Amino acid sequence: MKMILAIVPDTLMDQLMDRCLEKKIQFTRVASSGGFLKQGNTTVILGIEEDRLDQLKGIFEDLSQDLDGDKEGIHVFYMAGDIGREF
Repeated sequence: MKMILAIVPDTLMDQLMDRCLEKKIQFTRVASSGGFLKQGNTTVILGIEEDRLDQLKGIFEDLSQDLDGDKEGIHVFYMAGDIGREF
């Protein structure tokens, strides 16, 4: 299992949530505020099996096609290591 943090423009959140629900990708939408990128953004935490990362990458790429790359984009951070281990 991998954890991904994504900073997503508010304009894409409905589409991202719909696509994740269709593919049964677990996510949590976190309310956030601040000046990052100087626009409306939402922080999304996603949990996905490593062998499905390409599916998620495809979703991000599809949604990013219509964005103005100079002003906005989806910023994705992959967390290192394994998640969910019990000690």
